[in-house]
Amino acid sequence: LYNDENIKTVYLIKRFFDEFLIKLKEYQSIKTQFRIFKRELLEIIEYNKAIKGHYNKKMLFSFFKKDSILYVICEDDKVIHNSGVDKFTINIYKQKLEAHDEISIHYKNGEIFAIKNEHFKAILISEKKLSSFIKNIVKGRLILLNYIYKVEDNFYRDKITSLYNREKFLLELKNKEYRSYAIFFINIVDFKKINQIYGSNIGDKVLIEFSKRLKKISQEVFRIYSDRFAILIPVKSYKIYLKKLENIEKKFSIDENIKIEIDIKIIYFKNRVENIIERANIAFKKSKKNIILFDDIKKILDKDKEYFDILEKSLEDNISIGGENAKKGT
Repeated sequence: LYNDENIKTVYLIKRFFDEFLIKLKEYQSIKTQFRIFKRELLEIIEYNKAIKGHYNKKMLFSFFKKDSILYVICEDDKVIHNSGVDKFTINIYKQKLEAHDEISIHYKNGEIFAIKNEHFKAILISEKKLSSFIKNIVKGRLILLNYIYKVEDNFYRDKITSLYNREKFLLELKNKEYRSYAIFFINIVDFKKINQIYGSNIGDKVLIEFSKRLKKISQEVFRIYSDRFAILIPVKSYKIYLKKLENIEKKFSIDENIKIEIDIKIIYFKNRVENIIERANIAFKKSKKNIILFDDIKKILDKDKEYFDILEKSLEDNISIGGENAKKGT
């Protein structure tokens, strides 16, 4: 029987179930978001371990694969990961981001979303409209990348010259492993005398000015230590760079009119070489040639080894290096 009371009861039950389903949906949404935020936290902790640069940036955005979202990530305008976005679209939205920090455009049944911060840009192409939640995740991850970038950059910068340091040089060598490349090792001749005569403050100013001149030649310049620098260059271009270095020995107009002389060693490797800096130091000390191949350094090392082998044998045989018997005292 459908009396008013029964209708009211049915209505209340229906409304209860409607509200219950809405709450359940909200609960599931909150639960899902909680799981994602929890994953965010765990991943941030994990990537925090990688603050010195040994991390894979694209892994921060790998969850897009499940949502059929194409994306591209740029670091200082250089594409570091692309899951399938065409070059034309990338260039268009990189240009648009010059004037805007964030762009959202309706695209077919979905959306194109682009965002930038100080050092990174992200461009997303989705088959459906992106939720604000996903957009906030992207923003958060770009903030994380930007933070890592700054900490990493500070870690790899020389404090006096602002060039990249020895650690960055070794990292770049590892990244260029198994490629043909050349290294210019450059040092200022008798730099210690500049410090002794003019003082360390003037010495630092010379290093800073010298670094600026090197940076005009190449962006891949590193201060290894003291007055020793390195430039990584493609093997085919080493003569061009060598010509550029010819004009670097000009007078430095600082507090004093200081003329410097530089020593350059070009070390050419086709493959990965262990202890490259130590080998370069040997080359500086013992080779008069400007262009050194790995085999040349090996010969220097072999010659040293041969000398010490002779010395060791002479001690065992109780004779001097000159061949005379040590017991004779001559």
